[in-house]
Amino acid sequence: MTILRPEAHAILSACRDGAEEVILFTFGEKDYAQTICAEFDFGFQPNQILSCEYLLLSPKDLAPAGVLIDDKEPDEESARVKMAALGIGANRYLRVPPFRAPEFASCRLFVAGLPAKIERLAGCR
Repeated sequence: MTILRPEAHAILSACRDGAEEVILFTFGEKDYAQTICAEFDFGFQPNQILSCEYLLLSPKDLAPAGVLIDDKEPDEESARVKMAALGIGANRYLRVPPFRAPEFASCRLFVAGLPAKIERLAGCR
């Protein structure tokens, strides 16, 4: 069973409005990620999904001007791997409230502030 975060489309919309390109980074398998993206109409093309298979190759510096949005703490290993792949520091890491049962914390405030954060970070290349 997969549960959609209620604000997922709003997060993607804010990102797409304020960024040149939006990529999905996942520690899931690419086939699974593609299926979920299609089922939930996330609008990612296969070349916009970087999965565990790709991350295991330890890419570096893919997008040093990029921003990573994740629900993990920035010092957790999965977040560190993604930041290293992008070539960014913690200053370009935005933590969205975690989405784990049974809390399912809302991220409405995060979404409301996201456009300003993206704009501010876009100026810090």
